[in-house]
Amino acid sequence: MKLVIAACLILLLSGCALHPRLPYTSTEKVMLITAIGGQVGDYVSTKRGLSRGCVEGNPLLQNQGVLIGTKIVFGGAIYLVSNAADTHTTRKVWLGLMSIIGWGVTWHNEAINCGGN
Repeated sequence: MKLVIAACLILLLSGCALHPRLPYTSTEKVMLITAIGGQVGDYVSTKRGLSRGCVEGNPLLQNQGVLIGTKIVFGGAIYLVSNAADTHTTRKVWLGLMSIIGWGVTWHNEAINCGGN
């Protein structure tokens, strides 16, 4: 777990060196946090589902380390792509889509009934 925290801190600190083409508006900052939050929600809801008796549908993500690594990579990709956007509209569409996908998966993981719990 310490390794995961260290990796997250390194990613966050290295992100400070990147300069966006466009400055982030307040709305875009909230959208970025929401989109990355969807990845966190997916991870937490997956773990909760597994504890209720659900089974991970993707065999590649059945390993705890791979699951955490995937969420970190997706969170980084969300940030990097939004950072590279050349218009505010493009950035908002990207972040909106990533939010819908992340939180949609989170909702599904919480709504599914496995083992009658």
